[in-house]
Amino acid sequence: MSVFVKQAGTWHEIPSGGGGSPDTDNAAAAAQFTVTGSINDAGTAVTIGGKNYRYWEFAGPGTITCVKSGWGRVLLAGGGGAGGSQQLGGPINGTGGGGAGGFFEETVWMQGTLPVSVGAGGAPFVTGEEMFGGPSNVGQYGVGGGGAGGGSTLNGGAWAKPGGSGGGSAAVGVPGGSGIPGQGHNGGTITLVDSGGGGGGGAGADGQDGTTPKSGDGGAGIQSSITGTPRDFCGGGAGGIGNAGGAKGGVATHGGASAPAYGAAGLAGTAGTGGGGSGVSPGRLDGGPGGSGTVIVRVAV
Repeated sequence: MSVFVKQAGTWHEIPSGGGGSPDTDNAAAAAQFTVTGSINDAGTAVTIGGKNYRYWEFAGPGTITCVKSGWGRVLLAGGGGAGGSQQLGGPINGTGGGGAGGFFEETVWMQGTLPVSVGAGGAPFVTGEEMFGGPSNVGQYGVGGGGAGGGSTLNGGAWAKPGGSGGGSAAVGVPGGSGIPGQGHNGGTITLVDSGGGGGGGAGADGQDGTTPKSGDGGAGIQSSITGTPRDFCGGGAGGIGNAGGAKGGVATHGGASAPAYGAAGLAGTAGTGGGGSGVSPGRLDGGPGGSGTVIVRVAV
């Protein structure tokens, strides 16, 4: 007799005795595979709660080839979006923080050959699509890259972009970019002229709205102990400081970039976390780049 499980819209057969429910604590039910392209293709051994595991982390493309189908724990973080940039003579608001990459951590059924891709962080001061973070995938499981923060007409307008989490806005009353449900949250907007930019959305919370006293904080990300050590992922970038006198910069966590000082270059999201880049103050052309994403796969041994 066989058991079937539905993953990502597809039914997969699990042979009897192989484990009929998601279980990465049982070595007999775990997938076995070979790996190429990871940071350590032999894997890293770790003991968590008295149980033994091995995990693989990817910073770029790779392949997982299953020699035995089974369960594995998968963490995906898409690349973070860039913070908005702004031309001289543009709006007097701060620019929006970049949205975090999408986040996914689940126990999944693994079989066959699974290509791996890791999203790059979004690059600032370019138009349109290049400001988005890149998607991360393992086989059919995937997350989107973070949305770009709003800026000026030089980089696609004050309207923040959607993504895994959405970028923060740089225009009064214009909403932040929308996040993908189940992967991330929405970016913040701004409240008044001269306000700081809206914070980029994070995997755990929306970005905060920018105000005249303070630019928007980046949305919180998520902490995971999949490798046995608590690590932060997918925080949104803070918005840039506006022209209001005495305004303060927003802060960011979980790999997102906090706002730089007024007149300074944007700050980058942390590499390997999918954090969003910061926004900047008026007249800066260099919003912060997004942090690259990551892929981590763990099985019981």
